[in-house]
Amino acid sequence: MERFLDMFVAFRIKPDLASSTKEGVIEELIDILFDACIIDMEKRKAILEAVLEREMIVSTGIGNGLAIPHCHYENIEGPIGSFGRIKEGVEFDSLDGEPAYLFFLVVTPKKDSEAHIKILSSISEAIGSGDFYQKLLEAETEEKIKGVLNSIPIVTKVER
Repeated sequence: MERFLDMFVAFRIKPDLASSTKEGVIEELIDILFDACIIDMEKRKAILEAVLEREMIVSTGIGNGLAIPHCHYENIEGPIGSFGRIKEGVEFDSLDGEPAYLFFLVVTPKKDSEAHIKILSSISEAIGSGDFYQKLLEAETEEKIKGVLNSIPIVTKVER
């Protein structure tokens, strides 16, 4: 059985983000990958620009306390990402006007739009249909968060 985190070449978790702004959260999620040496400074800058450009089109704060900033990027081998949480919440221009508490950064190669859609769909469906949201809020350690993430059902069929 494929697990959620197996869809990523690299995925990192930070249970307690320090940022208090949308832009700060995005930058901190990207810095998680930079600090883990998954991306270099050039990729960090390019991914930050791409995610912020994407945010200008429409916010990735999808509501119900969840935001999934994402972009396509050419110079990576496969999907990379990070997860962060802010228990106090951050204004993220969410569709429901409420703060976001859980944040998934998803970066996929430009050539792999199917993986991009599959990952975003899996996150959205899981958070909207089960107790994953509450479990992610309550998980006390990075290991417990990984367990919750790996229990996310993977969308296997991508509708276009």
